[in-house]
Amino acid sequence: MGNFNSLFHFDETVVEETIQNGATCRTCKHRIRFELNDHSTKVVQCCELQPSKRSNSGYKTIKVTNKACLNYENEK
Repeated sequence: MGNFNSLFHFDETVVEETIQNGATCRTCKHRIRFELNDHSTKVVQCCELQPSKRSNSGYKTIKVTNKACLNYENEK
């Protein structure tokens, strides 16, 4: 049997590396914003650098309040 103590252990340094000075996905250059369809007012926001096989757009759906990842670039 394996060691179950390390099963759910994650490296905390990886979490710290993903935070870019408190920036969020809202100000990222790679954020794509579009409407779902012509009959809906819902707006979907995706990251163009993170592919997804589960979404219709082909990109990972994000929330703009997410902490920025290592691919973050300021949109200005």
